[in-house]
Amino acid sequence: YYFRITSIDALRNLGTSTTAQSRTTDGTPPNITSIASSTTYATATVSWNTNEAATSTIQYGLTTSYGSQATSSGTTTHSAVLSGLTASTLYHYRITAIDAAGNTSTSTDRTFTTSAAPDTTAPTITSIVATPGTSTASVVWNTNEGAT
Repeated sequence: YYFRITSIDALRNLGTSTTAQSRTTDGTPPNITSIASSTTYATATVSWNTNEAATSTIQYGLTTSYGSQATSSGTTTHSAVLSGLTASTLYHYRITAIDAAGNTSTSTDRTFTTSAAPDTTAPTITSIVATPGTSTASVVWNTNEGAT
């Protein structure tokens, strides 16, 4: 803001200051909202919003000591893909957002669990019994897991 002060004394003498400038200061940290996560067996995607443009860092790990991090910059809609995760594992994470004025906010600790790794082993077929008929045959077998 630019301003100039003018004053008049009792004898109607006019005094005017030079133009001065005042800057407002943003003292409000970004508000982190709409935190969500989705997982596979090896990755997690975490998304969140801030109410003003902010650079965000997501810290994550097996405990609240975290240990790893990823960043999302300069917008109000954020997401980060966390890769190299272990299947069927609980992870902790928190988000820190910093705005252009340097105001910082940090979310509470949150968690997600990666899904189980896909089954890549073929079923084992055992106990095969074939019973011949006059025009058909019946074949029965067992597997070590559900199969068709």
